[in-house]
Amino acid sequence: MAVFRSDPCGIVCLLITYGALLYADYAVVRHLVIPVMSDTHPLYDSESVKLWGAISVVIFNFIIFLAVVSHLRAVLSDPGIVPIPKTTLDFSDMHSGHKSPCMLQLFTLQYIGFVSTYLLMASQPHIFPVFLKNTTYCLNNGWTVCMKCETYRPPRAHHCRVCQRCIRRMDHHCPWINNCVGEYNQKFFLQFLFYTGLACVFTISMVLVSWVLDPVSKRDLKNVKLLHSVALVAESLVFGLFVLAIGCDQVSSIFNDETAVEHVKKEEYRRPPRSKYHLLQEVFGRESPGLWLLPLQFNPINTVAENVTDPYGV
Repeated sequence: MAVFRSDPCGIVCLLITYGALLYADYAVVRHLVIPVMSDTHPLYDSESVKLWGAISVVIFNFIIFLAVVSHLRAVLSDPGIVPIPKTTLDFSDMHSGHKSPCMLQLFTLQYIGFVSTYLLMASQPHIFPVFLKNTTYCLNNGWTVCMKCETYRPPRAHHCRVCQRCIRRMDHHCPWINNCVGEYNQKFFLQFLFYTGLACVFTISMVLVSWVLDPVSKRDLKNVKLLHSVALVAESLVFGLFVLAIGCDQVSSIFNDETAVEHVKKEEYRRPPRSKYHLLQEVFGRESPGLWLLPLQFNPINTVAENVTDPYGV
């Protein structure tokens, strides 16, 4: 299911992202590579230089392509939106703060083609909802009730005020993808960070190599090349350091098995210890690690059938 947010801040960030990628591609190819391969250049007859130019253009555009595809997947993919039940649920007792002595509700939770019907019997002491905050009730096994969405949500799901929905294993809302980073699109978000960082490193290396091969003797051409070179290095440093910081934070979050929302709210879930490889599989899927860097549809290790369990023991 494709999603797109109409958030103005997110749309502006999308335009900045694609503008920066397009400019980097144009400046590298037009002002760094092509001049070295031109007929008037003293190194034009060198086969190695022409081969370097051709290979560099192909590699750089392939990196840009993967960055764009992974970004689009992160932008348009469902991050793990918790569906709202088709049947309206009665949360009047929770809204008023009173506990009904006998609350019997039948509702249907529908998750990505998997439908499971649960019978809520809140009159039982071991499953009675516990009031936590104005908008959240905690149920058994980590399940909660979101009073904004008026729906039940699985463990580690949180409400996003921008998306106005609850997101499974929500990490944070990122304006750079105009979407939440959640259970189903965190893989694409990490891929976008990786390829953007790789493009930044490649751009800086291209600037250095191009000046070694083509110092430029003509003043006008030298000024133009210098201007674009400075702009490319500045852009690469800013975005490179930015994605490096976010990438390190994401990897740390995965290995600690704690999302950004959980860290801020200091929420603790009792989860069995797992290896780093298993934690990475939860994000990148069951496929071979060699496929983790490709922006392809993946088979998450926590499938709906595995992850949705009856928290009430009914």
